[in-house]
Amino acid sequence: MKFLVYIAILFNVVACGSQNPVKESYEALEPVDSSRVYLRFPPLEEIAFYGKPDSDNEARSSGAMLYPGYDMVSFIAGIATHAAVQSSMEAQRDKQREEMANRIVDGYRSVVERINAKSIVGSGRFIEYGQEKVEVFLASQEAHIPEAHVYIAQVAPAFYLTQDNADLIALNTVVFVSNKDDSLRSKNIQVEYLIPAKSPDPQAYWAQDDYQVFRQAVRSAFLKTIEIAYSQYRQQGAGLSMKQRTVRYKEDGEKRVERGWVVNESCDRIEFVTLNKSFKSVPKFRASACELEPVAQLDSSQ
Repeated sequence: MKFLVYIAILFNVVACGSQNPVKESYEALEPVDSSRVYLRFPPLEEIAFYGKPDSDNEARSSGAMLYPGYDMVSFIAGIATHAAVQSSMEAQRDKQREEMANRIVDGYRSVVERINAKSIVGSGRFIEYGQEKVEVFLASQEAHIPEAHVYIAQVAPAFYLTQDNADLIALNTVVFVSNKDDSLRSKNIQVEYLIPAKSPDPQAYWAQDDYQVFRQAVRSAFLKTIEIAYSQYRQQGAGLSMKQRTVRYKEDGEKRVERGWVVNESCDRIEFVTLNKSFKSVPKFRASACELEPVAQLDSSQ
């Protein structure tokens, strides 16, 4: 009987976990100077680049396991032993997959080693919020931070290349913190922004003009993650009142399907909140009829 009760509780927990997430709002932080955003990178201001594991290899398969069932103690011990062994094997496979995936970055090593916070942010960079243009500064440039009470965006960006070189993905975690009181902060805002190579030969596309196209794509994707996070910050984490939708988009050259709340949509892109409350901006699986603009334009000022 106790075993049946345990199984009932287990299924109840799983069922509860599958329900729609409870609405949350970000802690209200009043923007002090809405014309500027100050970014603070991790101490070394280095930017991490990784290879994204091939989606074809992401699915794990494990054979059926028969547990000894002489008694309940043996049965539970069998489950625990198998779980420990399975966890160790999966960790080892994950490590091998990551090491293999990261080899894709080797072809860009000379480029990514020169990419840092200063080269991404530079000077004269802007993001948009509605009709406003908001200038972006590095918080490490102390001369740009006024003595007045302002909020700084702490960022932790990482970039991923898919195994076919076709997609560059920026993944950034942003939290807005007061420069006067560290306890005044927003919740973490995680944003993913994907830029596809507009060519059947992605590696040659990124390598154009001595990899200027690649560097510009990195900069554009990063600034877009800041723009999305800043918009959420300014809106004070408005609740998700719209219904969930099935979102279809392209990644790694394949169709992806996810449930979420669509917050912005254009002819070729869709931005949505995932079920785990992160933000994604990705190309639509099928773009609407419209004039598409190039995603990685060269910056003549560089």
